[in-house]
Amino acid sequence: MLPAASAWAIILALPFFVGPIDVCTARPIGEDLVSRYLVPQLLWILMVTAMMVPLAAPQIKILAARSPTVRRSRSVSLFLFGFLLRWICVGVGIAAAADLIGWPQSSNRMSVSVLYLAAATWQLTEFKKRALNRCHHVAPARALGRAADRDAMCNGWLHGRYCVSSCLLTMLPVSTSKLGPVAMAAVFALLLAERADHRPKLGLSAFVLFLLWINEMA
Repeated sequence: MLPAASAWAIILALPFFVGPIDVCTARPIGEDLVSRYLVPQLLWILMVTAMMVPLAAPQIKILAARSPTVRRSRSVSLFLFGFLLRWICVGVGIAAAADLIGWPQSSNRMSVSVLYLAAATWQLTEFKKRALNRCHHVAPARALGRAADRDAMCNGWLHGRYCVSSCLLTMLPVSTSKLGPVAMAAVFALLLAERADHRPKLGLSAFVLFLLWINEMA
């Protein structure tokens, strides 16, 4: 998918153009307004696009197959808009909540440990299984007119909700990881495997997250 591939290319290229930077962070990276709020949110959008859009590929393919050829691209674009808007709202909420509770602006062993262990524990819960099952839901959509536009965008927003409920806790360690794109790629592989397997090995996912945490602490 072009948006996800473009996001991955930008994330991997950024360090070569702007120097070392936390390219997978939703944390403030400076004190001025742009560095504190705008840049982290742009990086969050890149990370979400790179990791989450491929996970929505089955729903996008079904929507495209159901849409008339003349409006297929429009329906897919509206779906993606609704889907990514959900994740953008979540990113803004996380940043606001972190500021409110005084979450550390830079990674430290305690904050990284909390996020990794919370993610690993989440993988083992019944709530995770239910949330993951909902990610396979395909909502009905009308094929023509403004109703089709509304359905495509609302379905993207709805699928974003399912995706957030399943993946957010697994994503959060990446947003503070010193491993950067390495952690991002590892978590992305875990999430892809979960979606592809009818009986996902969530215990294995928890173990991999635990190993990533060990590497972070080294």
